[in-house]
Amino acid sequence: MRLRPAVLDDLERLADLERTCFGLDAWSRESVRRELEDGTGDRLVLVAEAADRSVAGYAVLWVSGSVADLPRLAVDQRHRRRGLGRGLLEALIARARRQGCTEMLLEVRAGNRAAVDLYRTAGFEVIATRRGYYRTGGGSAAPAATDALVLRKDISERPPA
Repeated sequence: MRLRPAVLDDLERLADLERTCFGLDAWSRESVRRELEDGTGDRLVLVAEAADRSVAGYAVLWVSGSVADLPRLAVDQRHRRRGLGRGLLEALIARARRQGCTEMLLEVRAGNRAAVDLYRTAGFEVIATRRGYYRTGGGSAAPAATDALVLRKDISERPPA
């Protein structure tokens, strides 16, 4: 796995990943474009490349003061269970620390067992539940909704004991 900052040439693949991984809750192509074009330094879009250099996953980091937010982490179905998600997460935690962050927050679909397990094994703790946060689809009827777990991790660097 190779990690690198995303570039505008990645836009179509990232927009595809959004649709396949997040369905009705996917960011629009233009939202992804805005993330890629943000030049403030408070945002980072990181890509995980497969051995063939194709985009296998990506994650987004937002920094605001001492708080890092992880609004997106997606891995292509064909590349899951190979450590890409963990690699992206660890890289963004390291980046957030370098930028002075002391905590990281994220939301995850309550029923996404693989993602919840990833975050819990990385030291995240559930601090709240957002009822009906995610849409789940449902044809022409109003979409049903599922809960999001709000997770937090203390990422402050502590001196060795």
